[in-house]
Amino acid sequence: MLDLGRQPRFHRPRDRDLIKDPGTLTTLLADAGFVAAKEEADELLARAAGDVELLHALLERRLTGEPLAWIIGRVWFCGVEIRVDPGVYVPRWQSEPLTRRAVERLPATGVAIDLCTGTGAIARTLTTARPSARVVASDIDERAVACAAANGVEVYRGDLFKPLPGTLAGRVDVVVGVVPYVPTPALPLLQRDSAAS
Repeated sequence: MLDLGRQPRFHRPRDRDLIKDPGTLTTLLADAGFVAAKEEADELLARAAGDVELLHALLERRLTGEPLAWIIGRVWFCGVEIRVDPGVYVPRWQSEPLTRRAVERLPATGVAIDLCTGTGAIARTLTTARPSARVVASDIDERAVACAAANGVEVYRGDLFKPLPGTLAGRVDVVVGVVPYVPTPALPLLQRDSAAS
């Protein structure tokens, strides 16, 4: 019987310095089922910056299913580096076409709203592409609001439109959002790192 809740336990290769032998790191990730093992190994090595103990700790976190973006603290989204804090939804490439479409539709001095902003990746990308536009965001989660603010987003805490300034009424050109779409009972069926974020 398949145990979806089972987490693999990382056993440190006691006799190996993974910094001097990065191939072993790639193999450990590949053997654990990570498709982009080489790229993930490179990210972990860069984050560890030569600290063997830190690398082991980062690897252990990854092998237990923690999203790579939480571990390294960032992700690239539409060509923009986005800070990602643990516990905040990790922006995914599948949201990039939506974001590009929003950029196309947002006038240079327009107004956009990003609902359920998470890290603020969409809002930050809109602001980067349209620096004279006003982009505001909302999220109900305190950690997400803090992360989005750290990414330079004008963000308000609350549910959907409720926390947004009333002065925006009737002035909004674009509304975008990647709202929660996986029912809570289905979370155990997702890949570990998707379910975590």
